[in-house]
Amino acid sequence: MSENGPTWQDLPDLFKRKLVGYLDFKSRRQLRACSQNEKVIVDSCPLSIEKLACFFASSKDSLYLTANTKMATKRSFNGTENTTLDLIQTFINLFQHPKSTVKELTIEFSDEDKSERLITEIENVEWNFKMNANKLIWYSCKNNLAAVQFVEYLTPVTLKTIRFEYRSKNLEMMSKLVETDQWKQAPNLETSLILPAGIDIEKFSHARRLKIKVRESEFDVEKIQNVISVGFLDFEKQFQIYLIFQRFMKNDYPPGSYFSILTYFCRNDLESEEDETKLREPIVVHDRNIAVRTQTYFNMPNSNNFLLIRRSDIGVEGLVRDNNNPIEYFIL
Repeated sequence: MSENGPTWQDLPDLFKRKLVGYLDFKSRRQLRACSQNEKVIVDSCPLSIEKLACFFASSKDSLYLTANTKMATKRSFNGTENTTLDLIQTFINLFQHPKSTVKELTIEFSDEDKSERLITEIENVEWNFKMNANKLIWYSCKNNLAAVQFVEYLTPVTLKTIRFEYRSKNLEMMSKLVETDQWKQAPNLETSLILPAGIDIEKFSHARRLKIKVRESEFDVEKIQNVISVGFLDFEKQFQIYLIFQRFMKNDYPPGSYFSILTYFCRNDLESEEDETKLREPIVVHDRNIAVRTQTYFNMPNSNNFLLIRRSDIGVEGLVRDNNNPIEYFIL
């Protein structure tokens, strides 16, 4: 001990761990690099991350980290072999402690080779690698099965929301994604892109909050509305939508639960893939511009709530509302 009082080296490890909990990400990394003992202490303390974004692109890789709402850290890497590995190891080390958490995780797999490299490095770690994230924002290039493998490392019970984005004609990859435990247990599912033709909509029926877009040629909005209203199962596609409605009623979802299905006109599938990727820009919908054609009310079976089904010119939505607080608003 020095004449001026105890130094960092004199402090007990338990007290050091408590102090580490107050450090930002940059300070933790600096302390971790001081010695093997400090490395062990830092690694034994879980991280609580507000937002984490990792991008694997052909030209440049980037990692963004926000420890809280007032502090952000950015680390960018060029696309060379060594720095890609550096980013991967940095990302993996964030989850070295099993209790580390991320509120919002954004991951982009624009490069298939780098995606596979990430999975290989995860498989080689000495501990049981798992990620505790509340929300996943997931981007992927065409049929990147490594991106689906990545999702399987997320803790299903922690994951509440999956927002999935992808390039066109991704039926194979989406078919594998919807079979993961993470997908099957996530109560909130959404995308801003059109679902690939042929996807099984029944795989979405478990969600309490659902926002999807479908091809107009595959889903007839008026028939969907008729199916829900009278329970008559016209066609297989409409039957799948009916299953979503049926799940809402059976599970007696709470107020605020909803599903939103927008229909879009797409080019003929026989056109080139390059043309098909040029989908129409998302429609910006304002309450005053929505023309509601029909709306139907269904009382929930075991509560004082009801399910409102509304059909507009561009889609159909269902919203669970409280009879005691019937606030008007749209999901579309």
